[in-house]
Amino acid sequence: VATIREVARVGLESNGYRVLTAADGIEAILLFGQHREEIAAVVLDLRMPHRDGRSTLRALRQADPCVKVLVTSGEAGAASAFPEFNDGLRFLSKPYDSAQLLCSLHALLHGSNAEEDSTPDLIACAA
Repeated sequence: VATIREVARVGLESNGYRVLTAADGIEAILLFGQHREEIAAVVLDLRMPHRDGRSTLRALRQADPCVKVLVTSGEAGAASAFPEFNDGLRFLSKPYDSAQLLCSLHALLHGSNAEEDSTPDLIACAA
């Protein structure tokens, strides 16, 4: 999981994003609390140690109902378990490559047809 988190971080940073990483759901919630005003979106894996992605997502949404979250999972049918997917919440199936991650994240942040924004976004990754 640390390797996936590192690959995601490097890929995002090499494309202009600023990234914070968390090793588990508890750390993700703490980081979000500390940097909430700076964080544009959260990339969140459903399977994490100490606190799973679903409960982490609930905690993030309690802290900020408008937080944008890209949920990732390799579990079959995981996307259908989230009836609340909307503009602020998207799903990306694993395995994914850097291009798919970037495309999904850009769509989450700027909408599917938005032009590139030159402002680097701060992304929090928890996996």
